[in-house]
Amino acid sequence: MGVWSWLFTATQPARVAPADEWHEARERLARLAASGPRPPLQPKVVVDDDGAMTLCGVPPPADAEYPTARELDRTLGVLRQVYPPPLHPALEEVGPALALAALTLEHAALDRGLAHLLALPPDNPVICYELARVAITVGDLHAAEAALRAFAVHAGGHMPIGEGTHTGSLLDELQAARRSNRSHA
Repeated sequence: MGVWSWLFTATQPARVAPADEWHEARERLARLAASGPRPPLQPKVVVDDDGAMTLCGVPPPADAEYPTARELDRTLGVLRQVYPPPLHPALEEVGPALALAALTLEHAALDRGLAHLLALPPDNPVICYELARVAITVGDLHAAEAALRAFAVHAGGHMPIGEGTHTGSLLDELQAARRSNRSHA
């Protein structure tokens, strides 16, 4: 069982994945997250509430290891702009914990950010989408596909997120890329 299988199992509803497999998958992913630094997420220009532009999804905190409550709130504000209104209840459910994960992913260390994500509810569609982003960053197309499928299950279907990203289209692109990679191997 590889990373993609672990991500798929870890993001399944309790009624789909047996509890022992679910716990084992999350433990393996946590160990992977703790195994060392990974590359940062791909940058994206975003304008926050204060008009500041950043080269990633969330404004950088003064101290990436220990963001202040105000920085977490500001990050949540950016996330509210990125995620569509139907996902706002899921976003609020994980609130500051997701903000901490996002700040850690984008400004500190991918491995610690992943560990923060894995501590959050796996049936939350926002968490599924963020896990897909991490999987794309580390080049695990299977894991990204599994996380996007889980997103659709938990969100009630695919939908646009941010500007220019639709989860269904992204899933199609990942599947095409994986097929292309397989045909070139």
